Amino acid sequence: MDAPHKKACIDLHMTAHGIGACNVIELSSEIDFKAFLGEGSKDENDMALTTSGEIDTGYRTLIMISLVDFTEDYGRHIPIEEVYRLVKKHHGSIVNQPSDKIMASFVKASDAISCCMASYDLLEFNPRNIDYTMAMVTGKPVDEVGSDFFGEAKERLQTLCQIGLGNSIYIDAATRALTKGEHETSSKGKTKILFVSENDFSFYDRLFKILDEKVNDSDLKSEYLCKSLGLSKAQTYRKLKSLTGMSPNELIREMLLQKKCIKYRFGRID
Repeated sequence: MDAPHKKACIDLHMTAHGIGACNVIELSSEIDFKAFLGEGSKDENDMALTTSGEIDTGYRTLIMISLVDFTEDYGRHIPIEEVYRLVKKHHGSIVNQPSDKIMASFVKASDAISCCMASYDLLEFNPRNIDYTMAMVTGKPVDEVGSDFFGEAKERLQTLCQIGLGNSIYIDAATRALTKGEHETSSKGKTKILFVSENDFSFYDRLFKILDEKVNDSDLKSEYLCKSLGLSKAQTYRKLKSLTGMSPNELIREMLLQKKCIKYRFGRID
């Protein structure tokens, strides 16, 4: 909806429906609206349609792919353009963002699944030593709280790609329900597909915030992680091992390594 300001949108919604919108956020020119939602049309009843002519629910399945090349000529041979081609082939749109990760939006969850599986084949059997994590989350443009476009979905993607198990594909419960278990195993039988429940997301979120805030501190040890999570040493080890494939100390080292790689890629070495 276009309007001079946020209050005008709220007033129009009130006039049309008799109630206020659950939440209204303002979009700036910096947000690639069409990349997220596409450029659909409307039917005779003024209902929004997708680019394929179906009623548009507003929900989109977003994928994020984190790529790291650990070879000496860092970053020169990561097949980013080939991933872009796969996104387009599977009816997705690349979402430009200020990050070294690839993000894409899909109207159909099944297309997002197919794109991730094709990307898996591309990356898993690439001769380069490429480490990757793929995450897939289905969400809506405006959450009940917050002020960011697809805010909750993007936060979840970022969290999974930052601390998720390497060379794996993470799929949230909503996407899994929409696809009804499609592609749960690859033709080669080696794909690491991990399904994330709401409880798992809550834990990932707490863990990510702790690590992101403290990863550069010299006092960040596994003991601090246990205390912050409110778990015993054994509980913390088991939980992290099951969700990330790493022990607490390994996860701390991995986060530190990722931050150093990002600084290296953008020419910022401390």
